[in-house]
This record gives sequence, C-alpha cells and structure tokens, in this order.
Amino acid sequence: MQEYIWANSIRYALVVPNSSGNGNVSVIVAGESIQQQEDALSVLLKPLLAFGGVALLGAGLGGLFLSNRALAPARLAWTNQQRSIADAAHELRTPLTLLRADAEVLLRSHGQLEEEDAMLLEDIVAETSHMSNLASNLLTLARLDNSTSHQDTRL
Repeated sequence: MQEYIWANSIRYALVVPNSSGNGNVSVIVAGESIQQQEDALSVLLKPLLAFGGVALLGAGLGGLFLSNRALAPARLAWTNQQRSIADAAHELRTPLTLLRADAEVLLRSHGQLEEEDAMLLEDIVAETSHMSNLASNLLTLARLDNSTSHQDTRL
C-alpha cells in the first residue's frame, strides 16, 4: 500500500492483480481530507512565530546586557593599564632628561676627561636619548589608546 498526499487529502492506493490472469490490474484508492489538520496547524503557526520572535529578541537583548556586564572589569583593567603606562612614561622622561643633561655638561669639559670617560659619557647621552624616545612613544600610544588628541613631544 502506498500513501499519497493530493489536493488537501491523504489517499492510499493498493494495487490488486486481476484474478483472471490476463495481466490487468486494479487499483483501489481510499482517502480522507486533511483540511482540518492543516487549519489547526496554521492557527498554531502564528502564535509560535510570534513567540519565537519575542524569544529571539529577548535572547539578543539579554546577551547584550550580559556581555556588557561581563566586559566591565576588562574595560576597567584596560583603562587602568593605559593610565599606568602614561604615568610611567611621564615619570621616566624627567630623570632621563636630567641624566642626559648632566652627561652633556660633563662632556663639555672634554679637555679635563680621559678618553675612556668621554666615551662612556657619550654612550650615556645616546642611551638616554634612545630611552627618552621610547618613553615619548609610550606616552603617545597611551594617549592614542585613550582617544585623546596628542602632540609629538620629543626631548
């Protein structure tokens, strides 16, 4: 027996061979309308779609709320890190400037220094300049991360 759905009805077909043996077959078809079931399903479809839409919207809003709440500590840590980097860079610039200035003052009296001491002072000046540039770059990066306007202030 085979089942067919056709024109809002379900039909069953059964092939019966003819007993006369001449090769003819008969088909018995029986069916029942499924319109009532389709009507009931279409009535249920609208509330289910509405409930699904509301549930999806609620899940989206709830996820947004929970993700913002979960990210709050990370945002606070990021802000504290940026402030620490900016403070450290700012605090490093002053002693580096003083070291460089002192080394340059000593280099001006080059005639009174031994050659080895003069080379050491030149290395100190070069390295403090390099470290000052690094501190300035750190400060610039911290300002950029905080989305504030910045000026390139190199020593």
